[in-house]
Amino acid sequence: ITSPVDDKLVGAKADPSVAAEVQIHEVVMVMPDDSMGSDTTMGGMDMGTDTTMGMDMGTDDTMPSGEMTMQQVEFIELPAGTAVELKPGGYHVMIIGLVNPLEVGQTIQITLVFEKAGEITIDVPVLEEAPTA
Repeated sequence: ITSPVDDKLVGAKADPSVAAEVQIHEVVMVMPDDSMGSDTTMGGMDMGTDTTMGMDMGTDDTMPSGEMTMQQVEFIELPAGTAVELKPGGYHVMIIGLVNPLEVGQTIQITLVFEKAGEITIDVPVLEEAPTA
C-alpha cells in the first residue's frame, strides 16, 4: 500500500455474505528473555494457507514461550510515498467467520478503510498458497 500523503489504514471489511468480520493483524515475536515483554515485528514467515482461524486474536495474545503469534492492530501507519506491504509474516488482513468456504480461483472484495483517503474496495483473488517474494 502506498499513499501520497501520511495516512493510516484503520480498518477493513467484507460483504456480510462473505464473512462476519475482517481485522488488521501483524505477526510478532515475544523474546523469552525480555523482562519488559516488548514485541518485535517479524517478516518473511509463512503462516500457511489457512484463510481463517476459529479464535479471536486480541492485542494481548502473546505466548510466554516466545513463539510468533498474531496481534490485532488498531491501524497501520502509511508514511507518504513509502510502500507498506501486507503479507504473511507481517501486516495482513484476517477474514474471520466465513459464511461459506472460499474456493481457489474465486475473487472476493475487501474494502480497506483509510483515515484520510476513506474507503477503497479491492478485488482479492483466492489462491492455493500465499504468494512468496
